[in-house]
Amino acid sequence: MCVADEGVTRTGAGPDGEDNPAGPGSRPLPPRGPVPTVAVRVLALTVAVFLVVGSMIASLQIYFRQQREIAQLTTEIEQRQQAIDDLDRQLDQWDDPAYVEQQARERFGWVLPGETGYRVIGPDGKPLDGAALDSRHGQDDTPAADAWWLKLWGTAKTADTPTAAESEQQPVGEADASPSASPAPVGATGDASPTPGG
Repeated sequence: MCVADEGVTRTGAGPDGEDNPAGPGSRPLPPRGPVPTVAVRVLALTVAVFLVVGSMIASLQIYFRQQREIAQLTTEIEQRQQAIDDLDRQLDQWDDPAYVEQQARERFGWVLPGETGYRVIGPDGKPLDGAALDSRHGQDDTPAADAWWLKLWGTAKTADTPTAAESEQQPVGEADASPSASPAPVGATGDASPTPGG
């Protein structure tokens, strides 16, 4: 929109820097465009902020992804270092002659001169190692009901607590002074005591 002052057109600045009215030799300036309003400036600023934030978000995503990768790689390095330490420890064990002897006995079945070696053969015809023998032993942890120590313990418990029929029996060699009127309970042997008149 071009604003004209009562017939005067802007032509440009004169030699002294001021605007001169159009004269016979002056060249006219192109008309100025509309002055940006506040809404247009806010919109431009918003677009600029979004562009900056968008580029920052992309950079932050890359940063956080790299931090996760660094943490994963650090954990992997620690695990591999632990494995290396374990292997070094195993390697150091082979410097011990007692460990070497133990491994020769377990793995190869070797014995020292003067010793007698035994090998337990399983039902499939293959030799059993110590772990297989231990696992077979663990299956039979409960003793059988007829184990000798259980029988011995049972007789000791019976001797400590006699039954009522056994406590009513008289010692051998003494006679009963008064016969009982009621029948006696069946004793431990299964015989009933004699009743009077019977």
